[in-house]
Amino acid sequence: MQSAVSLEMSPNEVGDMTFREVSTLIELRNEHLKLKYEMQRNIAFNAYVNANRKKGSKMIPLFADNDEQTLEDIAEAREELFGE
Repeated sequence: MQSAVSLEMSPNEVGDMTFREVSTLIELRNEHLKLKYEMQRNIAFNAYVNANRKKGSKMIPLFADNDEQTLEDIAEAREELFGE
């Protein structure tokens, strides 16, 4: 039941899955949450450092500049996820 709540699925949907599928989904969800919380921690830390920096020192950017993905990068990512 708890895995259904953490995966935002109904108990019936989770019940229809194998243990391996549920385990994989939980691992992926945990990795996603870990990355989310790491990003929030880094943003908070950088904001703190920027607020307490010495006059004239360079600011730490809160968000890195997003590099545009090429179509090849997107295709490779999809292939890794879906095996197509």
